[in-house]
Amino acid sequence: MIFLGLIAAAGLAASYYFNLFPLVWMILAGFFVYYERVGGRVLNRRFLMVLSVFILLHNSWMLSLSPWEGMAIILAGYLISTLYFLAWFVLAFKVMSWFSQERFATIWVAAIFVFVERAMTWGPWGYPFFSLYLTQAYSSILSFCDIPWMGSSLLSFVMLVTCGVAARLILRVGSRNRRLYEGFAIFFLFMGLLIVTDKLHGKETRSDLRQIRIALIQPNIPEREKLNSIFYEKHLDYYIRLLRYVKAQEPSTQVFVFPESIVSALWETRIADRLNREALLTPSDLLIYGLPVSRGGQIYNGVLFFGQGENRKNYLKRQLVPFGEYAPFKFWENHSIYSFSRGPVNRPVEIRSVKYGVAVCFESAFPAVFEKFRLSDILVVLTNDAWFNDAFKELHLRTAIFRAAELRKFLLFVNNSGYSAIIDPRGKVLQRLPAGKAGYVSYTIRF
Repeated sequence: MIFLGLIAAAGLAASYYFNLFPLVWMILAGFFVYYERVGGRVLNRRFLMVLSVFILLHNSWMLSLSPWEGMAIILAGYLISTLYFLAWFVLAFKVMSWFSQERFATIWVAAIFVFVERAMTWGPWGYPFFSLYLTQAYSSILSFCDIPWMGSSLLSFVMLVTCGVAARLILRVGSRNRRLYEGFAIFFLFMGLLIVTDKLHGKETRSDLRQIRIALIQPNIPEREKLNSIFYEKHLDYYIRLLRYVKAQEPSTQVFVFPESIVSALWETRIADRLNREALLTPSDLLIYGLPVSRGGQIYNGVLFFGQGENRKNYLKRQLVPFGEYAPFKFWENHSIYSFSRGPVNRPVEIRSVKYGVAVCFESAFPAVFEKFRLSDILVVLTNDAWFNDAFKELHLRTAIFRAAELRKFLLFVNNSGYSAIIDPRGKVLQRLPAGKAGYVSYTIRF
């Protein structure tokens, strides 16, 4: 049994990074069978071992940060974070055990898990990457995210309830409650058929939609070089060359998007002056790019909108990364980076009658951030994942897929080192750039 548990833990962890979404349903159904057999009392030594293996494998991307902070520090953080998240899961399963004898225990278990899943995104230590729905990024069931009041959390709930009902049907065939669970099964089967039908049918194309031709530019600058100030001028020259190349290849493009923090310096005026000297952009063009900016004596991780010869609007990041963008403890302060301030409440940036819902870095993983962008026309996420391995880059892209599907908006996911992607309002990746390569993708967005 312990061997099967370890295999299940490894499979579930891998499903967050790889396209293994059917396997997740089998693993969850197996968990509910185990949960029923032990009467909800799952918190034994073997189960805690399986749970720890899942967390360790899921969070293994943290080890890719060792070149930046040192292996000793990263290992310490890796183990501390494992204990922290283990405590969250132990709390969840403890509360679940209280409802194990309830008639609708499966629904209670699913609701508790989804609440904890959401609660783990709250506060300065919020960690949104355990969300169960992320395993289903490429499945057709993604259409469940069309329900705005719960969004992706509803998908996690439906997965758990469906697998719980299936487990009870397996274990209680012939029992007096069989018809109740058969009714649940028929209901969720019917919902599944509606989802698939909706996915295949799609929506009619309207002729009155606005359209914008956009290009996402992925520079792929190595992180060590990106942080070294002696290369800043060289990088600016490189960005200008990339912009000139894309402009020549895609002359009808109206919006060009670079990733987060193209230069790690307060070069807002300097970059604007350079763009004006080069005269690459026409008055109808718009350039969106990330840069540290100074406002009111504070430093922010910003996004600038350059058009008609000036930086016309900006977005200031609000959901900061602990230890990366600010130091919660004095002894952890890193003087090689800025200590950023939190930006104001998120709201769409409107320019030329288009409303952009803008987020930076792992803000894409927080549903609460994007709830402020429901009136946006287009969603934009600027990030730099050159710090991390490809597993995390895939996980990060999945968060963007769900934000697009939740709000039914096109989303532009622009990454320094990949993956960059254009995602449609149903969460389908229309175009994608591989990790570790420079390039661009272009697309005409209709909204």
